[in-house]
Amino acid sequence: THYYLGRQYRLKVMEGQQSNVKLIGRFFYMRVPDTEDKEIVKKKMLEWYKLHAKKLLVRRVDNYLTRFQKMDLVFTKIIFRRMRQRWGSCSVNKVIVLNTELVKAPLHCIDYVIVHELCHLLYPKHNKDFYKLLSRMLPDWKSRKLRLEKVIL
Repeated sequence: THYYLGRQYRLKVMEGQQSNVKLIGRFFYMRVPDTEDKEIVKKKMLEWYKLHAKKLLVRRVDNYLTRFQKMDLVFTKIIFRRMRQRWGSCSVNKVIVLNTELVKAPLHCIDYVIVHELCHLLYPKHNKDFYKLLSRMLPDWKSRKLRLEKVIL
């Protein structure tokens, strides 16, 4: 089984000339030339996740940027990368990195990570001002964080 936006889906692998992955109903349907080649199956799922993560995360970041506009928020760029230990990070150079694995978590958890990292652009450390802003932007951030911690990285 595989997760997408907090929901569990079963994978059905079928033989086909053109490799592709589609999410239809409660299933991921994958076509690959050799259904026994576990590496290609894994690779195709990772490609699907990365593509859909980028699209989704860009939309979600744009959605929250409007709420931060009045605060002179500045960032250099956003990078999307599969990470093993973190959901996101914000560097001193104002670069936000978001884990493409976030796409497996529920949407409200994804939003928590995005807002958390946007808050770091204004307050790099987890200090009183950081948490004050985070609470203003997402009053229920603690419950979102707890839910996210249940998602396996």
